[in-house]
Amino acid sequence: MENIEKILSDAGIEGDKATEIKAKVNENYRTVAEVSQKAEKIKELQDNLDQLGEKVKGAEGSDETVKALQKQIADFQSAQEKAKADADATAARKDFEAKFDEALKGIGRKRSDLINPVTERGIVDEAWKMFSANPDIDVTSVVKTVTSGDNIFKTDQRAPHNMPTGDGSKETGDNPMAAVVAKLFGSK
Repeated sequence: MENIEKILSDAGIEGDKATEIKAKVNENYRTVAEVSQKAEKIKELQDNLDQLGEKVKGAEGSDETVKALQKQIADFQSAQEKAKADADATAARKDFEAKFDEALKGIGRKRSDLINPVTERGIVDEAWKMFSANPDIDVTSVVKTVTSGDNIFKTDQRAPHNMPTGDGSKETGDNPMAAVVAKLFGSK
């Protein structure tokens, strides 16, 4: 600032006019240190901008990577939705099977009364198909419909070991089947 005052006094400007000029110069005057600091900050910002530009160029080259990640996200969401739907379907099936068992009890039967596990699975599956096609239908009527056939329950059949062999006896010798074959073909 001394330089401005000296310049003004050498030019013969003093008083209010000198104070006014000095104030105007102070508004726009920056020291060398301030200018150097701003220049360094500008250089640092320019370097950051250049680095970001390189990263953007690198990202543009990895468009395939972005698409692959988007596909993975879509696949994950699809798998998640499928897993939820499967869990809901499994829960609905378990709920139905509990209702199925109650309906069997309602007609005086239980699952173990069914002739065999294959028949049991087939009956339950058929009942599930009927119920899932029309969820408003009464489970008891579904059970009655699918169990109305012959030879579905164990008590509807004679046990194989109690079947007659043809001579009025239930078993002959050590091997009942050999005795039946002998009777059929006339050999002993």
